[in-house]
Amino acid sequence: MVSLWAWGFFSPQILQHTMALLKQDLKQASSEEGLSMLLIDVLAELGAGGTVPGNCHRDLIRRMPGSKMPRHMHPVMVPLKSKLTQEYEQNLDMLLPHVLFAHLYHFYRDAFFTYLVPSAERLKDFWESVSGWLL
Repeated sequence: MVSLWAWGFFSPQILQHTMALLKQDLKQASSEEGLSMLLIDVLAELGAGGTVPGNCHRDLIRRMPGSKMPRHMHPVMVPLKSKLTQEYEQNLDMLLPHVLFAHLYHFYRDAFFTYLVPSAERLKDFWESVSGWLL
């Protein structure tokens, strides 16, 4: 791994992060559960085992589970200002927050409550803080 950094393929940060993940994997391997080789085998076989490196990305994408997140972006004209030009408008696509939250709630409920609603108490506090707001 250090040679990948030395030859410029990895940044020091990627090297550090990779080694931290390796430590987690080694700890998992020494536990009662052991390390599952399934994912390692799948990743090692990308691009026909590395013989066709141009297919690694394609193979990885094909192995990823399908996402239920929204794909439709909403076009919005956004006023921008540049140091080189005057103010101008540009059409930018964005994912509307209520659509994002609805998809998280309906399709990834555990993550929704883990990351967005950490406790019933905090949820109650939120709704009390916005009570009376008119939209």
